[in-house]
Amino acid sequence: MRRAGLAIGPTLPWLAWRHLWSRPQYAAMSLLLLSLALTAASLLMQLTRQMPQRLERAMQGMELLVGPKGDPWRQTLSAIQLLNEPGGTLPYETVPLLRGLPQVSQAVPVLLGGRHRAFAVVGTEAPFLALRQAQLAQGRCFEHVMEVVLGADAAEGLGLSVGSEFSGLDAPGRGSAGGVGRASAIQKPFLVVGILARQGSALDGLILTDLSSLWAQRQPATPVAPSLSAGLNGVEGQPGSEAGEESLGDISHVLVSPAGEEALGLLLPWLNAQPHLQAAVPREEIGRMAAALGWLPMLLKTLLVLLLLCAWLAAFALMLQAQEQRRQDLVLLRVLGAPAGRVALLPLLEWLWLAALALLLAWGLSELAWMSLRHLAAPEQLHWLGTQGHGMQHGLLLGLLATLLATAGAAWPAWCGWRLQVSRMLQPGE
Repeated sequence: MRRAGLAIGPTLPWLAWRHLWSRPQYAAMSLLLLSLALTAASLLMQLTRQMPQRLERAMQGMELLVGPKGDPWRQTLSAIQLLNEPGGTLPYETVPLLRGLPQVSQAVPVLLGGRHRAFAVVGTEAPFLALRQAQLAQGRCFEHVMEVVLGADAAEGLGLSVGSEFSGLDAPGRGSAGGVGRASAIQKPFLVVGILARQGSALDGLILTDLSSLWAQRQPATPVAPSLSAGLNGVEGQPGSEAGEESLGDISHVLVSPAGEEALGLLLPWLNAQPHLQAAVPREEIGRMAAALGWLPMLLKTLLVLLLLCAWLAAFALMLQAQEQRRQDLVLLRVLGAPAGRVALLPLLEWLWLAALALLLAWGLSELAWMSLRHLAAPEQLHWLGTQGHGMQHGLLLGLLATLLATAGAAWPAWCGWRLQVSRMLQPGE
């Protein structure tokens, strides 16, 4: 008896493994349930960790946003994602008028143009890169018409490098074109003069070029250049062009850097009082939306807890049923001299095996989910997902969670194994 009891010790993990898979249908179903629950937990952890960081990067250089009259939240979302115009455009002459205000430190125009092979083309001016804290990895910034700077994802997706050329836009934007002499530029290809380092923002999936490059691609129109009304802290607004004068071109919005906190407090209400302008502070708009959706993170966490609980209960029921079918095996171990403590360890080791396998499978499923999302996502949305694997970012926390679930699942079976009465089990009828 003593020899048999000693021989069981070194092979206890192997015995637990054999016990676990002696009922493969129960083990496989329990493994699938736990791995899916851990995968959901991993994805939610990654989402709650990444979103604030990515959003902070997306709002760099956006102290004040000025666009056409409309919904400030829609305008903010359009400026952050750089996807499409929020419902209108402004004449370019708005920019020098804003720059002429003493409360404005910097004003950079942005025009959301068409696409080239699914990558959005954005027209702007050279200070845009410094304002958005973008760094060049290769080449230089655009200086002339039809020169472009590619984001990291755009350069990779298009297979272009500095010196490469490409032609045409898939979907020309709406708005005004330039004036006389621009038609010849339409046939001229775009020239790649720079590639940005990876920013972790929407810039990674963009093609940046000079405003004139996009004006040359658009249909002609003749919007009237605006004027600003007087009344900003006693400073007269600069007069606009004469009525009917053709604008240089249109823009989607202007990124404005106020001269200070007091200047921002003066500019915001004054700009919103203008008949054709809408000003918004992106951080405030995002903060309002976050406050309105403050219940969403708690709801997601609650749903995750319920999912984990349901998966654990289902796995617990399956594992308990499998152990009931193996009760005679436990009795045999006790008869052979195995101590009660070692018999009680068998369920715990089975659950730990199950938790380890579930962690491994959850890691694979998490990586597969991110790869699928990156394959399905639009180019300008890739920065929200990142470029590398995420499955091990919360490996320690997921490991602790899996161990807790395993310990909770093994508690009752281990107690039953500890209290197992061999004499009663050997009696007839038991």
